[in-house]
Amino acid sequence: MTLALRYLGPRSDPTRGDFVRDQAAPLRQGQLIDVPTEGLTLGRSSHTSLQVASSRVARLHARIMPLGDALLVTDLGSTNGTQLHGVHASRGQLVAGDRLTLAEEFEFEVVDPEQEG
Repeated sequence: MTLALRYLGPRSDPTRGDFVRDQAAPLRQGQLIDVPTEGLTLGRSSHTSLQVASSRVARLHARIMPLGDALLVTDLGSTNGTQLHGVHASRGQLVAGDRLTLAEEFEFEVVDPEQEG
């Protein structure tokens, strides 16, 4: 099973999609993001896999790596933290249905693309 992330949007205005972008374009609310075998980095820096345009998010905020039938998220020392189901965590395992939030603002849901459709 290969898991992916669904971008749910910023909590303050979930209809706004221009806060987070991959290397090509801003993400839309509900858009699926594949997690490659080398993983993803999330943060404010243009050198991350997913760039988050917010001062609440660290330059290098978090890393997500595939781990068997799950994903492993690691907070990279950010000030405003990474939350799993609303609880601050420096590291944690994610499975389909779990929620991940960066800096208490930008929400993602872990999904199984094979079950999506």
